[in-house]
Parts: sequence; C-alpha cells; structure tokens
Amino acid sequence: MSLVLWIAGITVVLFIVSILFCPAILVRTHKKGTHHFRSIKIYPLIPLVGAAVMLLSGCVSISNVADSFLADSSVNPLRILILFLSMTVFSLVLDQTGFFKYVSGWILQRSGGGQYRIFLTLYAVISLLTVFTSNDIVILTF
Repeated sequence: MSLVLWIAGITVVLFIVSILFCPAILVRTHKKGTHHFRSIKIYPLIPLVGAAVMLLSGCVSISNVADSFLADSSVNPLRILILFLSMTVFSLVLDQTGFFKYVSGWILQRSGGGQYRIFLTLYAVISLLTVFTSNDIVILTF
C-alpha cells in the first residue's frame, strides 16, 4: 500500500512541476530543407507513466483497473468520458450553426448590458442545465 502512495505522490508532484515549469518541449522537424520547431506537450504523459509504473510494479492489477472502468456506478470513467465527448461534439455543432452567438446576443439585449443581470442569467442557465444533466459535465463545459 505504501508503494502505491509513493508512486501516486511522485506522479502528482511531477505532473504539477511539469505544468508549471516545462509543459512542452520543442522538437525540430525537417520539411524540404527548412527547419521547423513543433511544440509537444508532455504533462499528459506523466499520469500515464505513473499508471504504467503501478501496473508494472504489481501494485495494481489489470483486472482491478478493468473493473473500475466498467463498474456500474455514478463515477464510471468511461460513461463520464463518453458523455463529455458527446456534449463537446454537440457544442461544436451548435457553435457552427450560430446558436451560441444568437443566444448570447439575445441575452445581452434582454439584460440591458448590466453585469449583474448577465451573471444572474448565466447562473440560471447553469442551474437549469444541472437539473437535467450531470453536474460534472456542466462544470467542465462552462
């Protein structure tokens, strides 16, 4: 158990350090005699490496990981990910059709430009969405 805590702690510390001090590395690429630099983000790799170290060291079994991904609970990572990705696609489609521009213009006209009215309207919309959907998705989306 203590090895799991050590690996998790080191992973979290490395993740925070990488975000603060080295979120990306520059890699030189060649295109027809010219040199270009491409930025590759490294901070998403650190939790994956931490999880791989836990699996390879035997601290966590693959069956335990599979059970947690496929568990029938409200905190199922696959369900949350699928819901978040589908809401993202839905938001992209609404944005491309001009829905958000129309609604934001309509809200600005009705609010009279007052900051408190705009805030209260946004609060009401978020509250209404939270009633009908997952609170996590609403928070991540807004």
